[in-house]
Amino acid sequence: MKEAVNHPEHYQGKYECIELMRATFGDEAVKMFCILNAYKYRFRGGRKDGESREKDVSKAEWYENYMMENLKHAHPSWVKF
Repeated sequence: MKEAVNHPEHYQGKYECIELMRATFGDEAVKMFCILNAYKYRFRGGRKDGESREKDVSKAEWYENYMMENLKHAHPSWVKF
């Protein structure tokens, strides 16, 4: 069975796409990307043809986990402390 959430076949290469995104766009941008992708997958939750709700939730959780484990120090520029 092909992996659809962690390291899917269509994203294989020397580097992970999300790591190249961090190097190119920075952690703040990738954190927002993760937040928005998680939102998208939870919002559509199994409504896309061929995608189950469970698979979409798994994808949302992947982005949420990545953000919490790798980007918790990154704060969007619009957040004021």
